[in-house]
Amino acid sequence: MTVANVKRDDGLYWPVDVSAGFLVVKTYPVLYRQHCQEYGLTRDLYAVPRTDREPDESAIKYRGLDREALQSWKEGELEAESFLTQLESGKELRSADGFIFLLRDARETYSLLGDRQGEYEIIWSRVAGSEEAPPEGFQSLGFEATYFTGDHFSPSCDCMMFPRWHGTDDEGTLFLQYFRQLNSFGMFNTIEQARAFVECYLSLDWTEHDEYEFAEVFVRSVD
Repeated sequence: MTVANVKRDDGLYWPVDVSAGFLVVKTYPVLYRQHCQEYGLTRDLYAVPRTDREPDESAIKYRGLDREALQSWKEGELEAESFLTQLESGKELRSADGFIFLLRDARETYSLLGDRQGEYEIIWSRVAGSEEAPPEGFQSLGFEATYFTGDHFSPSCDCMMFPRWHGTDDEGTLFLQYFRQLNSFGMFNTIEQARAFVECYLSLDWTEHDEYEFAEVFVRSVD
């Protein structure tokens, strides 16, 4: 279980334990097109987007947590962001750090995206080992290391799929052993694989050093 900080009406923050919930995240094709020009790649470097390929040509289409999930923002440009603020501020806490606790609220958030619904999808995730049961109809995609709450940073995503923070090695060999273990959704099939990757990742001095949770990610469709 991890801790999320929720802003109260008086401007102060209070901690909330979060072990599972829904997120509304950007789809893989949206992230691909959004970031591929930054890398300027026309060669394979793990599963980092290439400028000369379309998203559907990638063998790995990342569908984990680190996909710029909607967050509560009262003055945000999206009505969905404002709605998340309401879910966080009510007498019954229904959201924290982007995590939405009820499916009906996740669906309402998604519906408020209007003509931008095609840019997002609803996922559900739990901290590995949590007793929280997945929603009916949702299927597991696998496991990844993550902060879980906060910005849902994933080290495997950052060094093998979308290098947005610390990046990766130019040769594409440093994490090759672990890259070959990723499934088609950019996830590890077991917690043990994810844990072994993190041990390697944290042994390097240029990576994001912190304590990571291991999350299991679920989606309604695996197409």
